[in-house]
Amino acid sequence: MPLRQRCYSPRPEEIPEPVTDRSPIPTLQKRVRLVFGVPLRTLAEDWIFVPLVCCAVLLFVWGMDVAAGSRVPASVLSMLILFFTLLLCTWIPIVQVKVDRMLVWTDPGVEWLLKWMTVMFSPALVVMPLQKGLEGREIGRVIGVFAVGYVVVLLLVIGMVKTVRRCMKLFRTSPDISTPQHDEIAIELDRRPSTTLSEKSQQAARPLLPRLPIHPSTLLIYISLFVPSLALALLTDVVQPLHLCITVLAYFVGLALPPKLKTVLHPLLVCGGLTILGVWCVGGMKGESLYEAIGTYSRSIKAQKLLTALTSHKPFPTPGAGDVLYSLLDAAVVVLAIRMYKERVMLRQQIVPIMTVISTVSIFSLVFHVWISRSTGMDRENSLGMSCRFVTTPLSLQIFSSVLQDANASLGVVMVIVSGMVGDVIGGWGMRRVGVSKDDVLVVGVTTGVTSHAVGTASLLGKNPQAAALSSLTFVLFGTASVVWVSIPIIAEEIRSLAV
Repeated sequence: MPLRQRCYSPRPEEIPEPVTDRSPIPTLQKRVRLVFGVPLRTLAEDWIFVPLVCCAVLLFVWGMDVAAGSRVPASVLSMLILFFTLLLCTWIPIVQVKVDRMLVWTDPGVEWLLKWMTVMFSPALVVMPLQKGLEGREIGRVIGVFAVGYVVVLLLVIGMVKTVRRCMKLFRTSPDISTPQHDEIAIELDRRPSTTLSEKSQQAARPLLPRLPIHPSTLLIYISLFVPSLALALLTDVVQPLHLCITVLAYFVGLALPPKLKTVLHPLLVCGGLTILGVWCVGGMKGESLYEAIGTYSRSIKAQKLLTALTSHKPFPTPGAGDVLYSLLDAAVVVLAIRMYKERVMLRQQIVPIMTVISTVSIFSLVFHVWISRSTGMDRENSLGMSCRFVTTPLSLQIFSSVLQDANASLGVVMVIVSGMVGDVIGGWGMRRVGVSKDDVLVVGVTTGVTSHAVGTASLLGKNPQAAALSSLTFVLFGTASVVWVSIPIIAEEIRSLAV
């Protein structure tokens, strides 16, 4: 080949123009990211997939409620049915592959429900001013029984889990999952993305500023919705959107507190207090008292009742903000089945210690709290109300309505919520004081499930997913076992006799 031809370079007019992508999709994505600060895919997941998943789950809960005839809590029944159905699908590999692919599409809705599960308990605190008050001495007795019962059950659960695990090690029936093996650590390190020197220097150069608990665009959206919702509430009787905005913004305030302050003021407690204050202020603008304003916050009309009224063409009042959150709580309880399904191997390995603890501690807690409450001079109805303090809210209400009708159900629900918050705040500290490592998945998960139920489980979801899966199964089975125990006439009569 001639040298000139090999060194030939095209003239400027011969160079073709670069091909530019004129598709509007990249431009739209850039504009969405510029305006909202998040990718278009994330925005679509938050505002399309999440509502679809929530609606689908609530329809499933309503179907279970109709089928069961309201004899058992529909949310818990739906979760158990979904969990065992998913387990049955694993027996057929082809079906399991299809189910796993389908669950990928539900991930945005499932993660959203589990992430914001804590705020869905806030209505129980908001309606507290409507409940019957207690005298000063009775409040002191309640606090004393609460503290003693928490310490006793905490130590009992930890001791039983460690004992059962030690026995299982002797018989070599199950591997220990508290400490990862060498091969697991190597695999985990291989999965982690490599970090270059420039990335490390950039990370080191970043200022150590406190991270916002939410994305700024989310905060901006709720603040923007607050103003028209306030105008709508003042001009009409529609207060649900405003109450929802107040509750969510109050929870954001609780999340933004410094970590040291959160040990005293739980975000759920801050949310409940600020929501009561906000609802009271709005009611005052409309000429309503505190009790009237809170009465519009929660009207006991959840999604199941609403769908039943719609299908039967019956009139129904507008649900309040608390009813919306309670309905979403039902959906969040159901999707815990998906989280447990993903950790099914670990759950299968640890089913023996879980069932051992549940079968014994559940009956002990019912009897012990009634006995110690009555021994301190507490009223009969309040003593029975303390019996279900470690039972999750839907199942505790089921016990109060079907078996222990004389119990102070309002006090019982408050004790359930407070137990969850206290366990979330000091549960980890208490376990460390008795020698439990935070990496001990089995002890942390089972203990949290028993003593803190759904509130503690929601806190574990972002810290320790494996422990959260164990905690989910534990608090559901613990509540179910409690319902079974009190359904036995001899045991129910014995519990009532202790309160005499």
